Amino acid sequence: MGDLVCAIVVLMKTSEKEIAFLRGLTVEPDWTQNFTDLFDEKFKIGKPRTITYINAGAGNHAIEIFEKLGVKTELFPVCETPELQEHAQLKANNEKIDIDFSTKMPMGKSDCVICDASLAKPNEISDLAKRAAGASNERVALLLPTKGSFGEVFSFLWEVLLELGIESSGVEELITGQTTIDDVEETFRDLALRDIKTHQKTINFDFEDGKEFAASLLMKGIFFPNWLEFVEAKDHERVIENLAKKIDDESEGLSFRFSVKAAVVEGRH
Repeated sequence: MGDLVCAIVVLMKTSEKEIAFLRGLTVEPDWTQNFTDLFDEKFKIGKPRTITYINAGAGNHAIEIFEKLGVKTELFPVCETPELQEHAQLKANNEKIDIDFSTKMPMGKSDCVICDASLAKPNEISDLAKRAAGASNERVALLLPTKGSFGEVFSFLWEVLLELGIESSGVEELITGQTTIDDVEETFRDLALRDIKTHQKTINFDFEDGKEFAASLLMKGIFFPNWLEFVEAKDHERVIENLAKKIDDESEGLSFRFSVKAAVVEGRH
């Protein structure tokens, strides 16, 4: 069994608690931090009395914000799963950070709501924006990848599916279905938000080769399951193996890079 297939099988056998740990160890530093860095650079957070953080994940950014603002700000970090909540809380406790992670939204509205949609499916973005706006009485910030992201990956994936004789029209839908800045800003306007601003930056993600790319938790644990929904489950491993090989064949020994159009969209009530 090849290294890549072994990695996929190992992930399938990994518990949700272990995945939460790995997410905090690899996905958040390698992926999420690029979006939170853009947020930290462009969003003038001020000194809100209360913050709700939707999709707080393994807790890294929420803890950083709390340490930056201090105890005068009450922070309500909401994690996507109980396993992520447990991992984030353990991290906060170990670092003696006095915040409580939860999987439930707070009862009241917050001065500022931050929503990390960087790992969300495009068809989930609108609902996340509505959820964030509904939890805020003042400011909202949404972090997400936008149209034009993953172009290098989708190009190789399309070629692989053609070579394997698998219907490839789903790749076109992956490309055209990506969220645009206009989509988010229109959603914000529909939610009666004003002073809408968008901050965008192209971020490059580098991997030693196709095998490292395809075996990463970010890909095999998050994006591939979403991207390959239109492919029969029995073909997933074959597609991923051939994708890694295609990348290496085309790269001719060079590293593999793909780019993402990261954005932070903000507005206020």
